[in-house]
Amino acid sequence: MSLPAKVMEIIYDTKYQHPRPLYYAALKADSILEIGIREGYSTTSFLCGLRDGKQGHLWSIDWGRDPKTPKTADIIQRSEMAEYFTWIKRDVRLIPESWFKAHSMDIIFPDLNDLPPTVILQNCLLLMHKGSKMFLLDVNRISEKEMFIANLDLDLYSYEIKPIQSGMAIITKEADG
Repeated sequence: MSLPAKVMEIIYDTKYQHPRPLYYAALKADSILEIGIREGYSTTSFLCGLRDGKQGHLWSIDWGRDPKTPKTADIIQRSEMAEYFTWIKRDVRLIPESWFKAHSMDIIFPDLNDLPPTVILQNCLLLMHKGSKMFLLDVNRISEKEMFIANLDLDLYSYEIKPIQSGMAIITKEADG
């Protein structure tokens, strides 16, 4: 299956390389959590994958402080992809741990460049079931993410580092427990 024109545009007209694996992962996903919307590059890639896979839903948590976020969310909510999208307009740090424990996601994409990652990433692990994947950007640049990956329980999780931008880690939950 070839990439949709919108995803191709993001890949080739920006410095970003991560939309391609996000699109392909979304093709088979039922539930995706994204933390951070901004310009919507990842959001669009996920939504194109959900649409083309004819299933699933994307929940995006973003408090909308960046002026690009409300504009992006509005465009999506008025598009044919609205049925696959829910914007949770909150600061992710204020979402209780119980919310994370009560949900299960196939894909998690925490874009945390402006937030301290440790607690948020620990909460994201609560969303994972066997086979779930978490995509992390900038793992070679942000030391807290490197430490997070280094401290994973390797009996439950595996990870690989993709050589794009400043590193993308894909963490997979291999076993429940």
